[in-house]
Amino acid sequence: MSRLLSVLVIVLSAIALQSCAVENEDTFRITGIIAYRSDVLDFMGFHYIKADDGKDYYPKNLPEEFQQVGLRIRFEAREVENSTPIAGWGHGPVIELVHIQRISL
Repeated sequence: MSRLLSVLVIVLSAIALQSCAVENEDTFRITGIIAYRSDVLDFMGFHYIKADDGKDYYPKNLPEEFQQVGLRIRFEAREVENSTPIAGWGHGPVIELVHIQRISL
């Protein structure tokens, strides 16, 4: 009986670990700098991330303390499905930040 219980615990643990891995598959980690894009009159603008992979990312939840042009950051995010950048500007994905931190140069 105890052997059956041990096997059951191992199987359930393996299933739990696998489900944790699947839960985090949709996030990615990368570094970049904060940039700013605005219209001609600077009437409407927003901060975005110019990442080291060459892409622009448009965070929908960039904390105010990180809204500094040129700030070097490391972040973890997930892409927001079926979403386009603000006012259709830009060609990169809209993201939701999971974690963000400053990087010293």
